[in-house]
Amino acid sequence: MMACGYPAAIAAAQHAGDIPVIVTEAGDPVEAKLVDSLAHPGGRVTGLSEIAATLSAKRLQLLKEAVPTIRTVVAHLERE
Repeated sequence: MMACGYPAAIAAAQHAGDIPVIVTEAGDPVEAKLVDSLAHPGGRVTGLSEIAATLSAKRLQLLKEAVPTIRTVVAHLERE
């Protein structure tokens, strides 16, 4: 079974029985309580995790440590 986003994934996981659930376009599966942890998810739920918000803060912190004089950071997103 395939689910797009966590509301759909939560519903699918509750009603799928023994059928594996593949999740796409979702945030943090641990926060959504779909898996126990990213290292050892367990259960029938698998897929992609977008924990970019958590990682973005850490990346910015590391950038500031590496380049203490930096004042502005701009993200460029490629669109096809």
